Amino acid sequence: MKIVYSINEDDIVAYMEHYSTIHTPEIIQTRKRNMRNIIIIVISIVLIIGYLIKSPLYNLISIFVLMPFIILYPFSQRSRRILKKQFQRSLKEGKNRELIGRKEMEIANTGIINKTPTGTQSTNWEEIKNIYVTPSHAFIYTSDIHYIVPKSSVIEGDWGLFISELQKRKGSP
Repeated sequence: MKIVYSINEDDIVAYMEHYSTIHTPEIIQTRKRNMRNIIIIVISIVLIIGYLIKSPLYNLISIFVLMPFIILYPFSQRSRRILKKQFQRSLKEGKNRELIGRKEMEIANTGIINKTPTGTQSTNWEEIKNIYVTPSHAFIYTSDIHYIVPKSSVIEGDWGLFISELQKRKGSP
């Protein structure tokens, strides 16, 4: 069974958003460290400004006003736009061009075979760690490669049947 599809910038952004929501211990630790650093920097700046203008009330009000923005920023739509701009910039620089474009994925007895214009990659069933399915994408995580299979960009094949067969072979729910 095989499926032919195309990946665009929005699919890459959807993957990056999905990856950022996975709660592995390493990711949680990195997020906590990054958030702590941001909070420390912002509070330090606010305190320095308060010290310079000699107003303790300014410090207190500023911290309470800024805190919700600091906490909610990573979850905003603005972060999606930033991810997309960063990826577009990397494409303009000539990086990650192989991620965009036509792909072909086939389910074989030994695993999955992914064909792109630049080459073929075989992945054994044991190497597949997780298969996450959202209403618009399937994300296949291995130890070193992650595959994106967008539902809206299928050129040939049935996305639903393909994903069901993939999950069945892997033993995923």
